[in-house]
Amino acid sequence: MAGCGGGTGKKSPTAKANPGYRQLTANSGENCCASLSADGKVVVFASDRASLGNLDIWIQNTDLGPARRLTDDPARDTDPVLSRDGKWVYFTSWREPSGVYRVSAEGGDAELMVEGGASPQVSPDGESLAVVNGGVALYSLSESKRKRITEGFEESHSPKWSPDGEQILFAGRRSPELPQDWWVMARQGGEPVATGMVAKLRQQGFEEVYPQAWLPGDWIVFAGKRRLSMTLWKAALRKDAAALRATDHASGDYRASYAGGRLVFDRWRVGLDVWSLPVEVNAGRALGQPVRLTNDGAQKGSVAVSLDGKRMAYHADRGDGGFRMRWMDLEAKSEKAVGPDENTFYSAMEAGGGLYLYGTGPKTGLQLFSKVSSWWGGLWTRKVCERCGMPRSISPDGKRALLWLDREMGNRIELLELKTGKRTVVIEDASAELLGPELSADGEWVSFVARIGETYAAYVVKAGESPVTRAKWRRVTEPGEYLMAFWAPGGELLYLLTQHGETNLNWLEALKLNGETKEPVGAPFTVYRFQGHVGPTKDPVWNHPAAVEGRVVMLLGESSQDVWLLDWK
Repeated sequence: MAGCGGGTGKKSPTAKANPGYRQLTANSGENCCASLSADGKVVVFASDRASLGNLDIWIQNTDLGPARRLTDDPARDTDPVLSRDGKWVYFTSWREPSGVYRVSAEGGDAELMVEGGASPQVSPDGESLAVVNGGVALYSLSESKRKRITEGFEESHSPKWSPDGEQILFAGRRSPELPQDWWVMARQGGEPVATGMVAKLRQQGFEEVYPQAWLPGDWIVFAGKRRLSMTLWKAALRKDAAALRATDHASGDYRASYAGGRLVFDRWRVGLDVWSLPVEVNAGRALGQPVRLTNDGAQKGSVAVSLDGKRMAYHADRGDGGFRMRWMDLEAKSEKAVGPDENTFYSAMEAGGGLYLYGTGPKTGLQLFSKVSSWWGGLWTRKVCERCGMPRSISPDGKRALLWLDREMGNRIELLELKTGKRTVVIEDASAELLGPELSADGEWVSFVARIGETYAAYVVKAGESPVTRAKWRRVTEPGEYLMAFWAPGGELLYLLTQHGETNLNWLEALKLNGETKEPVGAPFTVYRFQGHVGPTKDPVWNHPAAVEGRVVMLLGESSQDVWLLDWK
């Protein structure tokens, strides 16, 4: 799950905050793009708290006084900044005509300042705006004149003032063939100078870097993506440019602004819970809206459901960095912790719900255990595999399990005989990334997604053939964006979670397959579209969707975004 949205049942503003940190917003909705007054005592930000999905500009004191709404327009207003005297708020608006507007800090009508402009930044002396308007440009507030300062650049954006106001840093490139860099130029003009910072940060493992604020001492706070995690970092404008963490969370911090010895920033969180969507599963017809099955604040993952839709196992964060399996009776709406006290990960459940598998230990050295259990307790538990893959499905006769070894574990799909521990490779392909395999309800077919080059597609193969070469993979979707695939119980529908150009997997579709050959019959059709702040997560390890009797069960992320403040030292 990625993007912005609102959550519910959120903790109080000061809950679990480290010293020096304060949460300034805590309502349902998107709260973002904050900046501070020169003395750091007033914050302006964009929020959709009044109208979900539509951002307006709000203002409040940083002592957590009540927020006041400054704009009220059907179009999105964002990126607010206060004038140096605190009387005006400049912001980007998508109203007609779009551009940079200003509104009094007391409220009132908004006035267009720079048509077509965006991302305003007020100079430290309060005399100029740096804006993005066909490249980075300066706008004189006293003379109402605009001057582009990045002539000769194919693209330029993200302007940031130096603390003394004499220089401007921006991101850009001179031509499409050249890599992007951060550049510095004098306010009065002259030739921009490349800092080389982007190349230095890439050498430290960053895939993406976005400058956010220029702090005293020539430190740059930036949003950096490294190993799929985006958060705030800092690096000095000097030769070594070693990146250090700027905020205390490993992921989810973005868009920062500095003033008055304080840093304000967006903090994005996704709460992971198990949800049920009522569906006539063998027809691909949604019968209602998603219903939450778990709601206790713990992060969830790796769901397994019995084919009759009555029993479920999943793993929940224990609060100490470990996970513990829980077993739920979906009819009685009761649950309990099962399995050992140590960390347990991943699970698969046989059709009737009495036998399930779980793993312990590190992923690359996973041990699998089988357990026969009822609500009153386990009858027996047995280790079935050492250094195994993640369990995904159990055959209808309870004799075999489908295992997935992702790239970290070896990049293959196997079948495990639960009685003997014998493992048989179904697919192993060094040039394709294998994702999210599932066994059909009759145990005869395996579905999976493969990334080949830069595209993804869903495939099916016969489970009895081993190993299945790529020539025998049966591709059932066109190559394209990332997706997930899983079976309907009847075996003639394959469910797909797809993007359709969006950031998240917001589309649940079904694809009809020939009952004998599993060749696709027609095109995928929409079953349900997720909208708003709740949607399927994209991690196939933890999100293990299943179509069972009367429902599709999956892990949904409920996102929330709030403004936080850090007293900078």
